[in-house]
Amino acid sequence: MSFSATSILQCPSCARVISYANEQTNITICPSCWSPLLRQSDNTVIAKPLPVILKKNDFIQPGTTCIYKGNAFTVLGRCRTWFEEAVFNYWTIEWADKKIALLAEGYGLFAILKPTKLTALINYTKLEKVKTGTFVELNDSVKFVLEKKQKTINWEIEGELLLADVSSQFTVYDFSFSSEKKITIIHFQKDNFFAYDADYVTGSSLQLKNKRIVTPEVKNFTCTQCNKPVIVKAFPFSQSCACRSCGTHYSFNNGVDFKKAGNLGTDEVPCMELGATGKIDDISYEVVGYTQKEEQNIYHSKWREYTLYNVEEGFAFLSEYDGHWTFLRETCNSPVAKDDHQKDLYVDNTNFQLFNAYTYQVVNARGEFPYNVFDNNKTRCREFIAPPFIWIQEKDEKEGIRWFSGRHIATKEVAAVFNAITPYKTGIGAVQPGSVRLEHLVKATLIGFAVLLFTYFVSTMGKQEKQLFSNTFYFSDTSNMVSFVTEKYELTKRSSNIKLSISADVSNSWFELGATLVNATTGKEYTVEKGVEYYYGYTDGESWTEGSRQGNAYFTRIPAGTYFLQLQGIRDDAGYRIRDFSVDITYDVTNDRNLWISVLLFLLWPVGKYLHMRHVETERWRNSPYSTYNNED
Repeated sequence: MSFSATSILQCPSCARVISYANEQTNITICPSCWSPLLRQSDNTVIAKPLPVILKKNDFIQPGTTCIYKGNAFTVLGRCRTWFEEAVFNYWTIEWADKKIALLAEGYGLFAILKPTKLTALINYTKLEKVKTGTFVELNDSVKFVLEKKQKTINWEIEGELLLADVSSQFTVYDFSFSSEKKITIIHFQKDNFFAYDADYVTGSSLQLKNKRIVTPEVKNFTCTQCNKPVIVKAFPFSQSCACRSCGTHYSFNNGVDFKKAGNLGTDEVPCMELGATGKIDDISYEVVGYTQKEEQNIYHSKWREYTLYNVEEGFAFLSEYDGHWTFLRETCNSPVAKDDHQKDLYVDNTNFQLFNAYTYQVVNARGEFPYNVFDNNKTRCREFIAPPFIWIQEKDEKEGIRWFSGRHIATKEVAAVFNAITPYKTGIGAVQPGSVRLEHLVKATLIGFAVLLFTYFVSTMGKQEKQLFSNTFYFSDTSNMVSFVTEKYELTKRSSNIKLSISADVSNSWFELGATLVNATTGKEYTVEKGVEYYYGYTDGESWTEGSRQGNAYFTRIPAGTYFLQLQGIRDDAGYRIRDFSVDITYDVTNDRNLWISVLLFLLWPVGKYLHMRHVETERWRNSPYSTYNNED
């Protein structure tokens, strides 16, 4: 709907002239008497008793400018929505061409919501019946999974905005097809709903300017158990807390106030103080909460989790188990799990494998948390790992599906950043680096092998393969030795080799050739010896052979110069006495032996890496019920 831009509008309460920045917005607040004003279809304005945000503690404000994919927009106003366990802002934004859209923001999550039309038939009845985790066809036969279904408890307004229906609460449905393709539906009543393409972005990418100087809305109350003060620094985003003194825990109920929800112990001593500050990924965080969680299964594994908070970036988490640390943040640019039995996720061409699945309970807590951490006993968690990275899915009937992306963080970094006394590490952490992924190792090995072969073939392209000598020598009946001196040869390469190929018809006997290469100018000598032997027989009903009648010997690294060879052949006198032997001498040949030696030496690296990888991965997966490794390895 578009309203007239020429009509003169007046506040019905104070008669002040009212102007709207955009023709499509319908709500604003009188700057004189602060009355909420509703622009109606006939372009008249009426005062409407709408809830107004009094404590404006957000860094975005009306007039904030942003950049989205090169396009500028200005924030006009917002509807702050209170759900059962969350608070989220839906800002009305105006593009340079005066079209409007929404900026969804809260907990460090940002999404540009652009109006879209659904090609599939969606109605009120169908929406109401959709359950979290089920797939629904929305566009072009494409099925989206419903990740969140949140009904407003109440809402408040600030600035100028478009709100389709001010007479009812509304429900927000967040659907996902992939990490890049998301749809949000805002449903008011009956078949009055609006669909948006949701593009989740980072706050830094929006290049926010003209931000509000934030004064945190600190929530204070007295613990009903120990009468000590309870301070909630990140209100209204923190939805639960625990007394730092006695562990009594509270949850924020019905958008009204914190209510006691039970008692927890405080016997666990955190390794970092609540209130400690430090930077991770160049973002300044304060430690505002601590919990100890326990798996509800036969293992009863316990781990510790620290809640971090930054006004603009929202919440993050440091999770520690057996001295290994993981840094986690909630993200909506997340993968989509097709069902609850899926054991692999592919994200950015990386395979994440299911490592653990569990429900948990909180056994110790202090400080504050962005959701009600104390009623998550039925929340199903699944961890998918590709060290040093991890994706964690939390699925709850009430809270929907949430994804956390994380990475390993070094113990020394945690200790230095937050001045923490960290526990000793034991075993291999779930996302601890230090192991090469098998596909990466195979790829690196193939590349290295290709480089090795390429280098070998390039180095052999210029070989002369020049035959210097070829002859067959005969033994006399009275001697077992033959000696011979070749003519002189001019070797022209700065450094090369000479190959001697020997052949003798040995049969259950041996033959040996001694060769000396002599530099005719300097007298320097190079000597090699090479024998051939061949034996055969018949033992225990089976024939066998051993040895060969041919053999090769090499002179290597022979500098240029004039040379001759002295040859001496000796035959076996005790066995079969051969009558002759042959010698072929070739200069500057390709030596395949060097290639195979290089290949064997090269293979030491991937084989060593593989053995180390297998050891690390076996230890890593030792405590996982989804391990494919033999723990006895």
